[in-house]
Amino acid sequence: MSGDNTHDSSEKVNERTMFVVAGNYNRTRISYSDFFTKHFEFMREKVNSVEKPSFLIFAGTNISFKPEYLVIPTISKSINDAVIGRHENCPMCLLEDPFLSLRHLLVRVCITKEGSPFVKVLDLNTPTAFDDETGKTVRGLTSDNILFFQAGRYTFMMFYIEPGSSWGENAGKVWNSMPENRILDFTEMDEKGKPTEIKVNQRLKLVTESHSEVSRVTRITGPSYVTRIDLSDPRALGFLVVRSGVVDVSIPLSVKVLSSGILIGRYERCELGLHKLPFTNNVSRVHALLLHDEMGLWCIDLASTNGTFVDGKKIITHLIKANALISISDEVDLRWIFS
Repeated sequence: MSGDNTHDSSEKVNERTMFVVAGNYNRTRISYSDFFTKHFEFMREKVNSVEKPSFLIFAGTNISFKPEYLVIPTISKSINDAVIGRHENCPMCLLEDPFLSLRHLLVRVCITKEGSPFVKVLDLNTPTAFDDETGKTVRGLTSDNILFFQAGRYTFMMFYIEPGSSWGENAGKVWNSMPENRILDFTEMDEKGKPTEIKVNQRLKLVTESHSEVSRVTRITGPSYVTRIDLSDPRALGFLVVRSGVVDVSIPLSVKVLSSGILIGRYERCELGLHKLPFTNNVSRVHALLLHDEMGLWCIDLASTNGTFVDGKKIITHLIKANALISISDEVDLRWIFS
């Protein structure tokens, strides 16, 4: 198999993202209202042509002639996943900002058992994460209707659309009729659990008011960092038995750690990376994610080059059962055993 070398020339660009953290990167962005007005006709056409319940994502920079867009259908009692980044395998491939990571964000959508739409956006342990609608840097957001956020130079607008929905011809009227977001919870990017003052813009409300349509937004943490895997945690949900030609180890993982997410890949930002496993270039830099939620334990392929397999079947999103065999490319096997 060929290695994940399609964008190796951009490795140095990825290293330069540290300048972003240092504040040396001018992230000139288009505002949400200007983005909406500029691209209204394009977005209206896509919204009015939706054939099944879906979340529509529109993304663009201040120089975009037209936005990139992605339609992610919602699935009852299951989840659809999509990766956003610069890598050509990403369902939403964005190339106008070299400081965006190859695999930057994971978007998860579904219809809950109560019949409500649900979307979760997770940062994939990137140096810069992303900003919510208030400008606060976060690792994750959840919503049940609309969601606006920014990453790098990109502005993102997400809408839940059902067949038969129709945007009128007047951009201003459509914008003003958008449901408001109500923030339910807040966790700062690097100070988890420490409450901070929230800057509220004209479209966000911190308290429930008399509006009939409210889009609920929750700020959450994204995948955990390597140092947060506690191998001695007695409350392990199960064990990940790792086997390859070089290593044979068993790693206990708790619900807490798995709920934050475990990244698998060659990059140092992955919990299970080169520092723990002898991956070759057949494994993508950010290859897969293990994530636990109320439905169970998920294995998610992150637009990898050579694929992720569960019990021999190539997957994008898969709910893991006891003794499932997860194959990363064709060189490392991970078997999940519940405690």
